[in-house]
Amino acid sequence: MSPRLRTVAVSLAGMLGEDGLPARRELVKEPCTGPHARVVLHSFNQGPEPDQADWQWLGAESAAAELERSGPDEALCRIWESVRGDGLDGRLAAVRATGHPGAETLARAVAGFVTSGAPRSIDQGIQLKVTLKYFKPPIWRSVQLPVIASLGDLHMVIQVLFGWDGDHLHSFTVGGRKYTDPFFELELTADEDEMRVRDAFPPGGRKAGYEYDFGASWIHEITRQKAVRLDPEQVYPVCVAFSRDSPAEYRGSSPGSAAAEPENRTSNRASSHLAERAVVPSARSWTG
Repeated sequence: MSPRLRTVAVSLAGMLGEDGLPARRELVKEPCTGPHARVVLHSFNQGPEPDQADWQWLGAESAAAELERSGPDEALCRIWESVRGDGLDGRLAAVRATGHPGAETLARAVAGFVTSGAPRSIDQGIQLKVTLKYFKPPIWRSVQLPVIASLGDLHMVIQVLFGWDGDHLHSFTVGGRKYTDPFFELELTADEDEMRVRDAFPPGGRKAGYEYDFGASWIHEITRQKAVRLDPEQVYPVCVAFSRDSPAEYRGSSPGSAAAEPENRTSNRASSHLAERAVVPSARSWTG
């Protein structure tokens, strides 16, 4: 079975939940399903934590599936995110060392893509403007982050930028479809970690919505401002512009002291908090 079909089959089998655990115990013995099965069994406290070799193999599996579905650029993104190694050569060597049946094909395709000089998503960034709706004067922040960041990463960025405490449900609306954390098990929503900001905010593209706390309903509008080239010396995400402090999240509390600070100081403070949270890895790890 190809990596893509195997990944789909594993996802479908996951719908069995605990009923599928006996079969998972059998699949542990198979080389191409063992890593998948060990991860599931561990999540149900039915087996030890998968070792580094399993995670490296699954990184190669994910990249090989994306090579088949989307091409070498997305395969490279998956390798960068999930395979440990020193730069590109180290990661490709780690892919080959996994013993994955598609490792050599994957490594050759990615290496060929890199040497072709084609634009790589791992080098590219985006500047987004996030505006808290229904406030005048407007409350907004502009932030730069890598295009390979997911909507899940963007959720964490927004939490830091607006000082929300993260104790409530949230969802994005992109192109008429809702995305959220799958842990919430909200109906008719997709996994926010499966949508990259690259795809959510294409050039000349749409606005997106983000709602935090379905009771208080803090509504944010997100727009693409421009593409940026990632600076290897800069830690991303970084807040580059800022207007006004956020309102108090809870009735009876007061806004943060940022409201009394000059705007450039507030922007710097937001960027510092983003760096401390490290919600998206530094561009240094993507330069190869």
